[in-house]
Amino acid sequence: MSTRWIIGTITFLSTLAAAAPGASPAEVARFDGLVETFLAEFPAQHPTSATALGLHANDGELEDWSAAGFAKELAWVVRWRDAFRALDAARLDTPRAIDLELVRHHLEGSGSAWTRFRIGAISPTSTAAPPRRASTCSSNGTSRRRRRGSLR
Repeated sequence: MSTRWIIGTITFLSTLAAAAPGASPAEVARFDGLVETFLAEFPAQHPTSATALGLHANDGELEDWSAAGFAKELAWVVRWRDAFRALDAARLDTPRAIDLELVRHHLEGSGSAWTRFRIGAISPTSTAAPPRRASTCSSNGTSRRRRRGSLR
């Protein structure tokens, strides 16, 4: 098991233990409002994921992978990460505290992944597989060079 998984599990279980059975109505309403707004914004921000989830309002649209699109996505993730960080899981009922930890985990991972990219350094063609080079084949115990497109 990785240390990261163990720490995440301990944090998650600590949150569950700290979640008060008598939740604060104000914090519950705040959480519910954030979730409603997040879910309303999600399809426009991630149209292909929304379509896969059965939300068809943005069918025919694709994510913007330009430098401006990356910057917009990172700002969106950071805004939501900070909004959900500001909530107190101990003042929520147990199901909402679990949901809060799940969304926090997702947004922390998304923000971390987006900041690994240098905005503007990635082009739409950068994900294409590089041309294959000659490879070594040793199916009969001997090495021979095989070229791409060769029938031999």
